Amino acid sequence: MNQRKEYIDVAKGITIFWVVFTHGQMFLNTVSEEIQMITRWVGAFHMPLFFFVYGVVHNKEFLFKEGKQGVLSFLNKKIRRLLIPYLIWALFFGKLNLKSLPLILWGTNISLGHAESYPVLWFFPTMFWASILFQLYIEIFHLFNRYKHLFTVVIIISCYFIVEIFKNIEVPWRHFGGIDVAFTSVIFMISGMYLRIFIEKIKTNKQLLLVLTIVIFVITFYISKINADDSVGGYIFVYAIYGKSYLIYLINGVAMCLGVLLLSLLLENIKILSYVGKNSLAIMVLHCFVFEITVPIVLDIVKYNEVFVTLVNSILTIIICVPFIIFLKNYIPEAIGKK
Repeated sequence: MNQRKEYIDVAKGITIFWVVFTHGQMFLNTVSEEIQMITRWVGAFHMPLFFFVYGVVHNKEFLFKEGKQGVLSFLNKKIRRLLIPYLIWALFFGKLNLKSLPLILWGTNISLGHAESYPVLWFFPTMFWASILFQLYIEIFHLFNRYKHLFTVVIIISCYFIVEIFKNIEVPWRHFGGIDVAFTSVIFMISGMYLRIFIEKIKTNKQLLLVLTIVIFVITFYISKINADDSVGGYIFVYAIYGKSYLIYLINGVAMCLGVLLLSLLLENIKILSYVGKNSLAIMVLHCFVFEITVPIVLDIVKYNEVFVTLVNSILTIIICVPFIIFLKNYIPEAIGKK
């Protein structure tokens, strides 16, 4: 990976905040029109952005050239970063019996729910599969030389149709490890890789960044509204519910991810957002658990509209996550994908 960029962490900080917000409104049983409007818009990009960012920071390293050692090193890194934390938390929260273990190993939101574990952990196996698929794309990408962009178009189209095929295949606990969602995730990773050049070119032009950010957010807000599947409140990435049109979802989602990255360049000096972004995976793991602490407090103290209540709950949840993050970093770093 390239040297760490602050705006990338800021983007992840913004995104994990909205993840906490959208999950929090479910715990708070908030269903106001304002909440629905926000979650519908945010739901169209907040999970895809993690995959988009992965593509932005990827340095196109070719592991096959290093032979078996390179491949094993890559897999070891992904297992340590994603699968080990997944298993630690899934087993910690789930029931340890012969019925639950296969469900946990299946690695989907639904199977984790049936295992009475922690459904939000679906992200880890899906990211694992997506990172492998993306790396396979990278390995082949450089072989095509002059035709590499044509190859990319073929891969994106292939991912699109593979996802459409998966939609017509029903399995009890959804597709193993969220592999169907992983193919959508690869499209966002490739988009991030290509748009990195554009982002780097304009990152110092603050006025242009501001104008583009506003234009992108206004347009995507409107498109997100008209493309939303109102029967589920908009979009549910984990269930491969992409609104009325999957193609529009992808184009709009990529634009929204770009908008967040541009906004992050304007906010890259905000250290709090950067810190939250650096610890986004830990917050992903902890936030629903911390809701058990924050939700009763917020509902008892805050007596205002539902958007404000949810915002307060989200901020308080992230603050309370901090001591847990510090403890885990110092004593159980494997639980959050650290060495």
